[in-house]
Amino acid sequence: MGWGAFWLAVRGRSVFSEPFIPNRDCIGAASFPAKTINAIGNPAMPSPLHVLILKRRLEDAQPIKKVLRGFGYTLTTRVIQKVQQLQDAFNQTACDVVISGFKLADFKVLEALDILNRAAPAIPLILLSGSISEETAVTAMDRGARDCIHPDSIQRLPLVVAREIETARYREDQKQAEIERETNRRQIAELVRNLPVGVYRRTPGPEGKFIMANPRIANIFGYATVEDFIQCDFTTLFVDETDREQSYTNIARDGQVEGEVLRLKKRDGSHFLGLVTAHVVRDGDGDIAFIDGIIEDYTQRKVSEEALIQSEKMHSMGGLAAGMAHEINNPLAGIMQNAAVLTLRLTRDNPANLEAAAKAGTDLAAIRSYTEERGLIDLLDRIQDASSRAAGIVHNMLHFVRKSTSQVTLNHLGQVLDRAVALAETDYDLKKKYDFRQIKIVREYEPQLPAVKCEESKLQQVFLNILSNGAEAMATSDAAHDPQFTFRAYKDDNMVRVEIEDNGPGMDADTSRHVFEPFFTTKPPGVGTGLGLSVSHFIITDNHKGEIGVRTAPEQGSNFYIRLPIQGRQ
Repeated sequence: MGWGAFWLAVRGRSVFSEPFIPNRDCIGAASFPAKTINAIGNPAMPSPLHVLILKRRLEDAQPIKKVLRGFGYTLTTRVIQKVQQLQDAFNQTACDVVISGFKLADFKVLEALDILNRAAPAIPLILLSGSISEETAVTAMDRGARDCIHPDSIQRLPLVVAREIETARYREDQKQAEIERETNRRQIAELVRNLPVGVYRRTPGPEGKFIMANPRIANIFGYATVEDFIQCDFTTLFVDETDREQSYTNIARDGQVEGEVLRLKKRDGSHFLGLVTAHVVRDGDGDIAFIDGIIEDYTQRKVSEEALIQSEKMHSMGGLAAGMAHEINNPLAGIMQNAAVLTLRLTRDNPANLEAAAKAGTDLAAIRSYTEERGLIDLLDRIQDASSRAAGIVHNMLHFVRKSTSQVTLNHLGQVLDRAVALAETDYDLKKKYDFRQIKIVREYEPQLPAVKCEESKLQQVFLNILSNGAEAMATSDAAHDPQFTFRAYKDDNMVRVEIEDNGPGMDADTSRHVFEPFFTTKPPGVGTGLGLSVSHFIITDNHKGEIGVRTAPEQGSNFYIRLPIQGRQ
């Protein structure tokens, strides 16, 4: 086999028949800049070239230098004859290309290739030899030689050198681009991994299956690792199956959802609100291939928003109640004052009364006999009592809603609870079917209980919520008993503990575990919001750095307890 036929077999092209030879990575003449070469020996733009020449004799390097200079290169060359010189050259000399014979003074080109691959794999080596076998040439190419030229075709050397230098630059650019891509991939992966929101990719369909996720989403759903989360059953993450199906319907129809609030379920069965933003990724046929999205735990934010809404409502109610209270207080004062005056004029033997009776043709004894016979004095006492109660209700209401400054003050929790009870006694709701005034109250307050720093109106809101729930539970209980609240307040280490215990139906373990979760309710749909106790939990734990919990069992009543630090909010 001749050289041309041999290279056609080895590389798919003939080194002698082609004016320009594509390199072994299939970068052909079309990819080489046309401005570089117009014709052999006629460079369009000469450039400096640093060449290592590996030859057994110094004079063997002269034809190489001549043909490269004739092509227009400005040469810087170094001739290497021994292996030790080659190792030093790669450490000391800048080099664009290596041109080597097969046999050198004390080593062969295959050894040079091994050294080159270890020290500078990006530098191309071109074999210039007419004495090697086909098998050796294939081995050299496999070991990294970029091309093999017969000395009779040395005029092709500049073209091959130009091509290989361009290829080497291309490879280096590709290598740098890959390094940049890998760096970007790592940075994006790290960014996704450290995001404070859950990130996921899942397969389409209402059932779905997670393909990837970040640690935050695993944490949100209560899984220890991402791997555990990815293996979970997607359908178990939703509280309501209808929500899951409707959510997929929305994203399949619109291609995306933004700020969708879903009721989701953690691994332990507890509920939370998830704020979901997602979009579809389609394949070439336009079908949904994946769904990418993020999930935030929206629960705390929602509770905070609801607490703020309740606070604003109370603020508005405070202004309204204050105006109403002043309007009510004036006629109440008139009623009480006039009732007192009537009592005095009907019962006292003072000169003015005696004189007025005489003018009327009677005496006070007859008038007093009439009033007693008709029960007028008793009626006046009832007017006084009713007016006093109405004044007390107005006073308590004003005390509760007067919160425009939301001041933190020292308060005795037993007194705060008593004022909440006074407000609760004014709440009689025919729909709830209970009258708080008919509930027996037992108080067990520790004497000399220390005061705590708190926002009284907010604590009253918590107490009222617990009292209202307890009263309603006792009213709807099937057990035949007299409803009763037992209040306790006592020092518990460095905190004050308040307990509100009822003798209602109680709760099972599953219900009590979820009772402080937002939107959890045992009431029928449309009755209650499920936010009362979650807002109460937020007020105690977040606003006052305290604790709130419940001890309960079926048919054993419920005991809600609150612990607040004596030193107040930290």
